[in-house]
Amino acid sequence: MDGNSRDFVLLEGDVAVAVTREERHQDILSGWNSGASVTAELAWCTIASGKYQGERAVEVRIGGHRVGELTYLMSRRYEPMIDRVLERGGRPGCAALIQAGDRKLEVLLRLPSHTTGTEPTVPTMIPVQREQTRYLPAVTASPPAEPPPPPAHEEQAPPPWRKPLWIAVAVVAVLVFGGLLSAGGDSEEPSSPVADSTTAEPATAVTTTSSTVAEPAPSTVEPVPDEPASEAAEPPPPPEAPEPVEPSAPAPPPPPPVEPPAPVSQCDPNYTGCVPIASDVDCAGGSGNGPAYVSGPVEVVGSDIYGLDSDGDGIACE
Repeated sequence: MDGNSRDFVLLEGDVAVAVTREERHQDILSGWNSGASVTAELAWCTIASGKYQGERAVEVRIGGHRVGELTYLMSRRYEPMIDRVLERGGRPGCAALIQAGDRKLEVLLRLPSHTTGTEPTVPTMIPVQREQTRYLPAVTASPPAEPPPPPAHEEQAPPPWRKPLWIAVAVVAVLVFGGLLSAGGDSEEPSSPVADSTTAEPATAVTTTSSTVAEPAPSTVEPVPDEPASEAAEPPPPPEAPEPVEPSAPAPPPPPPVEPPAPVSQCDPNYTGCVPIASDVDCAGGSGNGPAYVSGPVEVVGSDIYGLDSDGDGIACE
């Protein structure tokens, strides 16, 4: 929309109101193309000629230049609302549409259908803070505890029956060796020295026996093999840690549905039936010069802004 609308107090627009005398300002309106949306300023001017000469009317300005005015009746309709804005130091304005018509370029204003109620105010822009998206911490699985190491293999002590076996082997060896010595001594003549020597031999034999006992140990006694280490139960391999799962971001909320704009009424609310909204409306078949006409009878339910009820009985165009 052309024009800086922030400098104006814009009136709400739900009905279309035509501007008059715009044919005198085509040099200014030619600066815009047909169909352009602009912001129009509403001010006061004095009617220079005609039935209401000397009365004030609403002057329409675009870009600071006069482009036309409202009719006397329309000026009276919006007079209270415009005066309230001016008394507070504001600049009343409204949305306007420039379009091609019978009088070349015409101006169509968007004004409220009801002039009562709260006065227009400049809308306040309230910043909306978006809620910050919060993400949950990633869930990670803790690794399983390592199994305790297998107990060290302890060397088993030899069974108790091994020691008596060694002793028995040693005794047998001594007896065999002693028997051999005894057999050799019987061939000699018995004498006391022999007896003495035989008596002294056991000491030497014992010494020899001790050395002889050590010889057959490796070949006679077989060592007991250790139990294989494979018998110990092997711990199962630790399970693989699962990959962390990142939480998915929450889906954004759906946008609110857009309400369709309310239809703009083309009928004046001051009358029953459908009296068109125009710069002036006369009864069809009468002496009025329009530009709009209505066939009666119609009932006046508000203000007779077009002067259709000549006798004031509430029924117009009888």
